[in-house]
Amino acid sequence: MEPQVTSGHRTRTLFLLTTTGVSMLLFAPKAMNPQAPRESPIHFAFHPIAFSLDSSETPRRHAPETMAGGVAVFDYDRDGNLDIFFSNGANIDTLQKDSPKYWNHLFRNNGNGTFTDVTEKAGLKGTGFDVGVAIADYDNDGY
Repeated sequence: MEPQVTSGHRTRTLFLLTTTGVSMLLFAPKAMNPQAPRESPIHFAFHPIAFSLDSSETPRRHAPETMAGGVAVFDYDRDGNLDIFFSNGANIDTLQKDSPKYWNHLFRNNGNGTFTDVTEKAGLKGTGFDVGVAIADYDNDGY
């Protein structure tokens, strides 16, 4: 991932994926003053993302429920900021997303270290049990 450049300073974003959700850490170097004592150029800020993977686990351990969802980081709205898409499971008895807890989620990067859930607007809630995601530029236009 290329660093974002803002006011002459580089900003990098680190995404942490866990079984209970996703967190984003944003870190940026501070402006360096040659006379000031040297501090670490990296500073972290925690910004949670409201997503929790639900593969509808049961004691029966059916094949789909043992597979985690997928994640893709890409610029879905062509604003130059990397957005995040998460695929999610479904009700194991019906294999349908019959509750919002099973929806896939697309989060638009606001460009300031926060994200907005645009799942419904983009029509990406999904319908069945999803176990992965792949992103590609199918027409080679750069997006």
